[in-house]
Amino acid sequence: MRKLAIRCAAVAMLLAGGIGQALAGTVYNAAADFSPTSNPNGVWSYGSATLSNLTAGTTYTFSAYTNNFTDASGIQGWGAAASLASTPSVTFNPTGSAVTLGTVVWALSELAFHPGSGAGSVSIVEFTAPTTSYYAVASKWQTDDTTGPASPVLLRMGLTASWEQGNRI
Repeated sequence: MRKLAIRCAAVAMLLAGGIGQALAGTVYNAAADFSPTSNPNGVWSYGSATLSNLTAGTTYTFSAYTNNFTDASGIQGWGAAASLASTPSVTFNPTGSAVTLGTVVWALSELAFHPGSGAGSVSIVEFTAPTTSYYAVASKWQTDDTTGPASPVLLRMGLTASWEQGNRI
């Protein structure tokens, strides 16, 4: 099982005023704000799309997950089916400690994505800005599966896309 995780979460901080002027803003944290029961959940939506639809300059069809689950290990998630074994999926570890299943390790409070088993299927955590303003986005990506290749990561803002191969860090 390959799993791509965001440590320190994907964080979007609302900025008011000019660019770079972080006033008393709101912090949106994809991991801390994760909901195992609501999708969408405030500014966050969990779903999937086809990789060929995610190229720069194109729009994509976002398909929201409708199946939520809590695994016997305590891992919570949303996916193509109501099971941790289903892919694609978005998962979260609320257990209070690291969880290891096979070759995959979820750190405490870690939000993770798993691509689909078929070519081109990707898992998405989508942030929808609640107001027109300036936003700063910070994230850290790493592969948490101790075997197998890393999955590519796409950070997309509007129609601008940039790829970073998911190298182990």
